[in-house]
Amino acid sequence: MQTASVLSAWQQLRNLIITCDRALQSLVDDQGIVNLQFLDREERQAIDDILRYSDN
Repeated sequence: MQTASVLSAWQQLRNLIITCDRALQSLVDDQGIVNLQFLDREERQAIDDILRYSDN
C-alpha cells in the first residue's frame, strides 16, 4: 500500500507549485503562530535546534 507524501511549503515553493505569499500564509497564521505541519523534517529539526540553544 502506498501513502501520498505531503510536500512542505518550501518544497512546494521550490517546485513552483505555490507562490511565496501562499507559502508564508501556510506557514504562519494570522496570530503569527508557525504551523509546523507544513515544514519538512530538516526544517523542523533546525527549529528544534534553534529553540534548544536559545534556552541556554
